[in-house]
Amino acid sequence: MNCTIVLVNGLLTYDSGKTYVATALVKALIERGFKVSAFKPLAGHSAWYQFNTVLYSLRCGTLIGEDVLKYKELLSLGPEVELVNPVDLLLAPLDPNCFENVEDYLHALTNQLEQLIMARVSDCRNGVARYYVIEDNASRVVLGLRPWVEKLVERFKPDPITARRFFVDILASHSMIELLDCAFDTLRSRADVLVVESFNDAAVPYMDLLSDVDVVLTVTPGCLFKLDPEDFKRIVKSSYSKLGERGLALGSIFDEIDVKSRFFLPVVSSVNELTTFISRYLEPLLSR
Repeated sequence: MNCTIVLVNGLLTYDSGKTYVATALVKALIERGFKVSAFKPLAGHSAWYQFNTVLYSLRCGTLIGEDVLKYKELLSLGPEVELVNPVDLLLAPLDPNCFENVEDYLHALTNQLEQLIMARVSDCRNGVARYYVIEDNASRVVLGLRPWVEKLVERFKPDPITARRFFVDILASHSMIELLDCAFDTLRSRADVLVVESFNDAAVPYMDLLSDVDVVLTVTPGCLFKLDPEDFKRIVKSSYSKLGERGLALGSIFDEIDVKSRFFLPVVSSVNELTTFISRYLEPLLSR
């Protein structure tokens, strides 16, 4: 069975609207009778700004973010939520009293290495989820969150690790690529359309997935761009070969990529309203 792979990425580091568009697209496809899967390889959420995810994670026994909860509800996911989202990162703002000056504090608030406090890595090959805690960061979170971090540590029994080691030794490892590929292949094998959501402003969530992409949709507030997939792949490969991970920042390469069509997104108050809009343009959005 041929499965169409739709990549949804965003121009902005935060709040592009990727999840809103991706979930509306999934919903529109389901309503048309397609078998649909969603894949968000890497998800991040804030223990402070999305505190409900902390409560939910403690209750359900899986570290999970707000965006993935939307997919869980939409696709009626049970344990397979970890297949849809193999890697989850929990971030938290740090206590300003732990810094010598405001400049260092403000810099920390823009640095995910310093805000990462816990992570889940779920391996569909063996059904095992491993948890990690960045103890140095966790000890510096804002005072009100510290009891809740302790509850998370007690609940998930995470292995201690530094943020740099987690990003370099875990996220960038060959084993991680195999893990993500396994989840991707499993989801693709059971769907007519697989909607893949990227992370932050990354052009693609990880490079191994690039060659499989059929449709590229780039989101920014108010606009949805459909990119030429082959041109997109060529530019991303070239940028990555020169700059590594830094070359995946979509904003730095977007102007070089051929835009096939533009859609102006309406102001909406719910995913249902956006689904109605997406449904009108489903064919031109997904045509190859």
